[in-house]
Amino acid sequence: MPICVCVNNDILFFGGCCYNHHKNIISSGVFKYSIRENEWTICYNTLPSPLGSCFAVLNEDNTYVHIIGGCNEEMDPVSTHMRIQVNEWLTKGILKNATDLYFEEEEKQKNETEMYNISNIFSFVFFFLIVLYSSTKKVH
Repeated sequence: MPICVCVNNDILFFGGCCYNHHKNIISSGVFKYSIRENEWTICYNTLPSPLGSCFAVLNEDNTYVHIIGGCNEEMDPVSTHMRIQVNEWLTKGILKNATDLYFEEEEKQKNETEMYNISNIFSFVFFFLIVLYSSTKKVH
């Protein structure tokens, strides 16, 4: 599962891991869920490296998020400490609506090859977003 922090009316999700086809998948992705707009967006900026099972906390004035610890792609524990500006992920210029991004990628793949199976990517993204969405239901 990804870690998350709530800033105003937005929830930021960082990294995370899931088990798929007998393999652990660790993400470096950053996602935003707008409570007010009921909308998911995918951030162009990602974590410097894939990270799962970590912890995040905001500083006092909600300007920085500290991401601490976790595990890497081999599921080995890491002693990570990242201090990242929240605006880096909340600025509209670096965010893309998840649906728009999916359709742009789908069109790109169709142009590259007709034999590419986009349904596998859609299934993975859909599964990952469902996992993220269900984790927001548990966090209050």
